[in-house]
Amino acid sequence: MADRAFDRLFNEAQAKERAVEEAYLAAQPKVRTAADDEEDLRHEAAPMTAADAIKRTLLAWKDKDYFRLLQLKRPEADALGRPTWAGTPADISRAYRRLSVLVHPDKFSGDEAKQKDAREAFEALNEAHRMMRDPGLYEQILAKEADAARQRRQQREAEATLEERLVLNAQHKEAMEALKKAEGEQFQKVLKRQLEERLQAAERKKKRMAREDADGNPASDDEANDAVAAAVKEAAAKEAAAAAARREAEEESEEAAAAARRKANAAKRRNRGRPPPKPEETAA
Repeated sequence: MADRAFDRLFNEAQAKERAVEEAYLAAQPKVRTAADDEEDLRHEAAPMTAADAIKRTLLAWKDKDYFRLLQLKRPEADALGRPTWAGTPADISRAYRRLSVLVHPDKFSGDEAKQKDAREAFEALNEAHRMMRDPGLYEQILAKEADAARQRRQQREAEATLEERLVLNAQHKEAMEALKKAEGEQFQKVLKRQLEERLQAAERKKKRMAREDADGNPASDDEANDAVAAAVKEAAAKEAAAAAARREAEEESEEAAAAARRKANAAKRRNRGRPPPKPEETAA
């Protein structure tokens, strides 16, 4: 029992000693280093000002953090892991113009050292703007930002409780399914639009070639062959109709001649039984 009492007193004494030491260290002024200052600038959320624009621009260039350098909202990654950013090239150019005023070397013509830093910051700003406007480099920068966004999401999930993690995973799965469904519908719309455009183009081509044919312009080989075949068929039909008409006319003529012959013969037979006419009747 005496040993346990001694251990308890010893532990209490050590705890009091640690508390005094921590209080003493906390009361001492903290010695800041350049690394501490850089870390603070990295996490500075306020917009750049004339006082810190050069340092923050050079630090962001050193970190290859071009969105932070241009003071643009950082991209995120969608449920499928692809980068998403609502900004436009115009937003990039506006950010560049606004920041170029803050770090322009001409503002520091009276301070050679600061002008040198400003020149470096201005060059870094120009290069970041060029890279963000270059489609190929921009895609690479976005891909890097998407990786960082996925890591942030994974970190949030790792720090969450089991219940929170289950909710996050369910939300992530639901978002993935919604994206896949939307992409499938969009793909169908694109296919439908392309098909409609092709049909419309074919219809326009057909009408154009019809107009060319009407103007006497030569059509394509297939169309010319079809036109010749149609003309031959039409001519043959007309010839057949004309031949039928001729045959009908010939038959009608033969029937009329036969009727005339029959009438003449009948008249002859009637005349055989009659006396010859008198001269005055003949004269009459």
